Amino acid sequence: MNYQLSAPNGIPTFRIENIDIVEAIGIDWNWNTLSKITDSCVRHFFEDLKQALCSIETPEEEKIDCGDECEQDILARTDMLRIEMSILPASIDWDESLWLYIYGHIDLWQNYIHDGILLHRELLYILQIENGIEKIITIIRNSPGGAVAEAELMAGFDIHADTAKAILNMGFSELTSLSESRCSALLAYWTEIERVFTSMNK
Repeated sequence: MNYQLSAPNGIPTFRIENIDIVEAIGIDWNWNTLSKITDSCVRHFFEDLKQALCSIETPEEEKIDCGDECEQDILARTDMLRIEMSILPASIDWDESLWLYIYGHIDLWQNYIHDGILLHRELLYILQIENGIEKIITIIRNSPGGAVAEAELMAGFDIHADTAKAILNMGFSELTSLSESRCSALLAYWTEIERVFTSMNK
């Protein structure tokens, strides 16, 4: 498999067929291929990282209340998410060059993790606002387009652009099913992952 190293906005990005590797695989790495790493220092780094990450408990999924949204649409979007999260990373040829790239650009994954923390922190903040989700839905429904809705969400809730984009990519049923407990659990989960990455990268 051929990889391309591009640098949009000056940031080096590993790509497979125009797919950003950081976004594609996140931290869902193929640990079974660690033996392909011939550099013992790099291999021991990832072995220690794997052990530390495996000790973090993953929050349980909450059942989404479909509400008025078509159940078939919900299932279709859920199936697509499974495809993006499982089949895509599995299709990547995890050779030594990919591990070496991750090792040399671990800061890109730290940024990815930090974005996860920011997202759930801001979602939690919105959930703590009275009728926050209802206000978001009103903004989306009354906006003439995505760009306007994104700008209004950012101004109305003082959130970052990435959070606004994530909200716009959610269905109304997903938005109304958000809970403080779920966001708190995910915030704690990503925070712990960041702690592990930071400690390993000292």
